[in-house]
Amino acid sequence: MFNVHRALVLIPLLSLVATAQVPTSNWDSVKTIAPGTEVSVAAGNSKPVRGKLETVTETNLVIGKSSAAHSFPRADIRSVSVKEKGHRMRNVLVGMGVGVAAGLGIGAAAGHNCTGIACGGFHVVVGGLIGLGGGIVAGLEFPSGKWRQVYAP
Repeated sequence: MFNVHRALVLIPLLSLVATAQVPTSNWDSVKTIAPGTEVSVAAGNSKPVRGKLETVTETNLVIGKSSAAHSFPRADIRSVSVKEKGHRMRNVLVGMGVGVAAGLGIGAAAGHNCTGIACGGFHVVVGGLIGLGGGIVAGLEFPSGKWRQVYAP
């Protein structure tokens, strides 16, 4: 019985949250995109075109690609997406931390039978440096920045 009451309270609250979502079919959301923002426009049956937003009017959208500007009539546009800010630096820092930790652990395990004064420390340092390099490369290669759709009629 208690779960039924909880559900009756949550359903109206969740519907309020759902109505606060911005619909992607609103052209006004496209008009609020700042010029110079990287956008992807899908129009007609062709592949999406990526470029920097130049202007948006009530009837068309213009993006700059390479040295030419491409104009798209609003009626032909299937979707407009904007590129969100990437997190490449965060990915590199996480990769560095994980790589160093893994490298130090592997280096310590590799040098545990060493009997010299500095040979155990040598394995740990080398393992940490190799892990650091691997973590940086992995952080750079991890995908950064995604596309968010702002308009689809």
